[in-house]
Amino acid sequence: MSTQTTTTWRDDVVARGHGDHGPMTPGAERDAIDAVRFLAADAVERAESGHPGTAMVLAPLITRLYTRWIRHDPSTPDWFDRDRFVLSAGHASLLQYSALHLSGYDVSLDDLRSFRRLGSRTPGHPERGHTPGVEVTTGPLGQGISMAVGLAIAERVLAARFNRPGHDVVDHRTWVIAGDGDLMEGVSSEAASLAGTLGLDRLTVFYDDNHISIEGSTDLAFCEHVARRFDAYGWHVLRVDDVNDLADLDAAVDAARTEHDRPTLVVVGSHIGYGTTKQDDAAAHGLTHDSVGMGEDGPTHQPIEHLASLRAIPGLTVLRPADGNETAAAWRAALESDGPSALILSRQALPGLPTDQVHVGGAVIADGDQATILATGSEVHVALDARDLLAARGVGARVVSLPSWERFRARPGFERDQLVPPQRPTVSVEAGACQGWHEFADAVVGIDRFGLSAPGADALAETGITAEDVADAVLATLDR
Repeated sequence: MSTQTTTTWRDDVVARGHGDHGPMTPGAERDAIDAVRFLAADAVERAESGHPGTAMVLAPLITRLYTRWIRHDPSTPDWFDRDRFVLSAGHASLLQYSALHLSGYDVSLDDLRSFRRLGSRTPGHPERGHTPGVEVTTGPLGQGISMAVGLAIAERVLAARFNRPGHDVVDHRTWVIAGDGDLMEGVSSEAASLAGTLGLDRLTVFYDDNHISIEGSTDLAFCEHVARRFDAYGWHVLRVDDVNDLADLDAAVDAARTEHDRPTLVVVGSHIGYGTTKQDDAAAHGLTHDSVGMGEDGPTHQPIEHLASLRAIPGLTVLRPADGNETAAAWRAALESDGPSALILSRQALPGLPTDQVHVGGAVIADGDQATILATGSEVHVALDARDLLAARGVGARVVSLPSWERFRARPGFERDQLVPPQRPTVSVEAGACQGWHEFADAVVGIDRFGLSAPGADALAETGITAEDVADAVLATLDR
């Protein structure tokens, strides 16, 4: 990570202030673009986690945005009439973090070095209020572009209310970088249709058209003609064939600024992983992970509320297996079910359970005679580790895997009591909201807060999902 190059860009931008951007010299601009690319690559490599491909290929676009097009003041990130920038493709967060650092925002080189680490100011996806210069929290695809439509509506409402002839106190634009994944989401379609209907001319969206998603070619699931769709919505649609063509990008922005009746979509052709051996390969995207146990992606990708939400749906059977055998049994149960089922699977590598007992309505994984620990999915292994800690203190705890509440409730009462003896204290553990668990347990170890960006073990420890936390909860119930 070169401090010499970053200092050159920072000083140049700050000297111009408030977005009064004059052109950088060609040499300085090439250095700036390369700096973004290498900062993105280095930070992902250091974190051993992240999505480098998009951040690297869009370096020319983000450099032009922050040095020439966006009105902003790095020394005053909350300046009222600043332009708003939204990175809807939030997985490419290093694209924005690098630009913020290089522009002179309070985002240091050490912040980039601690990308996706516990306590870092550079989490896996952009988070509002966490990093200076980040306007909205993004990550779930389609969400950023939709919020940007809201920002553009807010600008229009404020301008209509407060501007007077010769006194434009509200005079800013909204800029967005979106990707294929964003435009696959239904929420972005609804928001874009509304933007066209309202004629939000101060909204400009750059669509990174690289034809690659996390699974491979977008043709696998997305074959529509995006430009024609946005044209039908009433947008001003432009095309830049190559993101590296800065003159063509400038011309597109000039056209967007002089369009006073419609929002603008700039379709930008690019090659993900540009300049690397993984160019145009889905491997350049990186692995959009999804759980606290795969924690670097941060709270936008840690669905602590989903299990409680799904279990609240009448008639739906929710199944969260803990290993391969339970997964096979859950799949069979879903096929045999008269109604809909949801299988909730873990992404992290998990060992097989130390038993051949499998029952999606609950099974004893390891026995003990003083307390019971209930768990689902990956937390069954946390429960087993807690049992070992308790055994070292002379406390015997039974561990029960409970893949499905609905299947457990359907068992005869005597079977439920045999599995979870009512005369013993019971503690549950699950890396999700505690809601509902008190039906089965005297004490609940769960997560009633949004998560954080950090390696899985650190994220679980910070949110209280560890063997030690579970053991302490069991001891507390025994002391009552």
